[in-house]
Amino acid sequence: GAWMVSGSKPAGAAARAGTPAMGEATTAAPSISWDSHKYVDTVPDSLVRDDDLSGANMDMRRRFEANCRRAQNAITKAVAELDGTEFIEDVWTREGGGGGISRVLKDGNVFEKAGCSLSVVYGSMPQDALASATTRGADRAKGYAPGERVPFFACGLS
Repeated sequence: GAWMVSGSKPAGAAARAGTPAMGEATTAAPSISWDSHKYVDTVPDSLVRDDDLSGANMDMRRRFEANCRRAQNAITKAVAELDGTEFIEDVWTREGGGGGISRVLKDGNVFEKAGCSLSVVYGSMPQDALASATTRGADRAKGYAPGERVPFFACGLS
């Protein structure tokens, strides 16, 4: 799928350099549970947080999300027309920002099961993950205190 990430690749995308040895202290990642997802009846205009960074970053994030939504609409429309079966849509948001639009086609005439999901994700990652993610990552991580987690934004369609 297409992903736009500000700060890092998705977790687990590549092995990190500098992983702590057994017994060394690590900074715990915040706990995320399915309880933090709230299903909603109406699709919001955008899943990008209203209080997100102003200026170019916010505009880029909103435009990328809009492009992913257009692609999701085109893909699911084409598959539904080919199959003759409609997709079932679930929309959810997260309290900390972001959310998703999941569309699933089940027991179709052509496809047993098909899906197309949009995700907008906010989170934080260790500094070494940012440093290894991009060539600019090491420079961008310099402004954080040792052990401080780095915020990230990701948007993608799968």
